[in-house]
Amino acid sequence: MGSIIPIANQKGGVAKTTTAVNLAVALAYYHKKRVLLIDLDLSCNATAGLGYKAGSIGEVPFGYVLTSFAKKQPLLMSQAALPTKIDGLTLIPGDREIASHFPTDYHFLLQDVLQTVIGDYDFILIDTPPSRSPIIAHAYFAADWIWVPLPTEP
Repeated sequence: MGSIIPIANQKGGVAKTTTAVNLAVALAYYHKKRVLLIDLDLSCNATAGLGYKAGSIGEVPFGYVLTSFAKKQPLLMSQAALPTKIDGLTLIPGDREIASHFPTDYHFLLQDVLQTVIGDYDFILIDTPPSRSPIIAHAYFAADWIWVPLPTEP
């Protein structure tokens, strides 16, 4: 059973995306773990860091998967996933419109969606935006652990 770990801090510029991408690559490449990286940051830089353009999608955008679960007509999460050049690392690419798919009255939606694939991965890492938003709330409710990068400055 995998662990869900959002990389989160409401402050920008603390290396959330850098941490998410490098940790995902290290776990998959060096430790041979099965890793899913979900890019929920509206800047979509984790997506770009793994070689895709913002707005890239698998068969369907991840937002559609979320909406389908909320409507009790779930799509498969694998339909939103993209392969990467790293064996064992799968990406759910960023989408600048993703925030509109997170309801404010159903904070366990992301957790419910991730439970359908938790057995397929050793780690599910979530790159989050630097804000207090429904995206962050959903990531926290889904989390087993939370990784909080901090700047090392006085």
